[in-house]
Amino acid sequence: MEVLLLEVARQNVTGIQWVGSESWVTSPILSPEQSARFLTGTLGFVNPDRNVPGLKEFLLRVSPLRSPRNPLVDEFWEKSFGCAMPRLQDVAGKEDTSTPLGQCKGTERLQDLTNPYTDTSHLHISFRVFNAMFAIAQALHNTLSCEKNGCAETLDFLPHQLLYNLETLNTSEINGSSMHSHQDGSWVPNYELINWQKSASGFAALMTVGKYD
Repeated sequence: MEVLLLEVARQNVTGIQWVGSESWVTSPILSPEQSARFLTGTLGFVNPDRNVPGLKEFLLRVSPLRSPRNPLVDEFWEKSFGCAMPRLQDVAGKEDTSTPLGQCKGTERLQDLTNPYTDTSHLHISFRVFNAMFAIAQALHNTLSCEKNGCAETLDFLPHQLLYNLETLNTSEINGSSMHSHQDGSWVPNYELINWQKSASGFAALMTVGKYD
């Protein structure tokens, strides 16, 4: 889809009503200016968008000073700030100065960046994962502590006991989300219908225009 949209922008193809799947309709494939020009009016169904408590604060604590010599953090830091992390000295005792980039200090602030990593305003899939993990944790808690049918007396419980408490769990109180199951135990899916609209700043913004469950 990324290749198609980039080609649409390159050939200046306008006047198309896009209907997108969640795999791309919430992704910043094009620049904000291009999205406003070519994707305004796009419709798509997505998982509900909610805040994941503590996630933004956790992400902003990532730092090479907290995780020294972590290659993933080093690579992320270099790409985010356009600098080079200090390398281990070579066998001659000299530092690696082969890169033309300035050296990262490790004190750069993620709070000063605006990119998909620091933007936690649209966490459709991430929030669904968060809810799933919360549901399993709550079902485990109920399995080990409740006094109803299907509850376990020890940590050595059977799978059907956990499944019973998972199927009967109602987690509608989590962050304003609505998670509940049918009588047969299957979970009720729910989606939001979003529409790309041009904001006052002239860029495309995702607006919720409907819901489905």
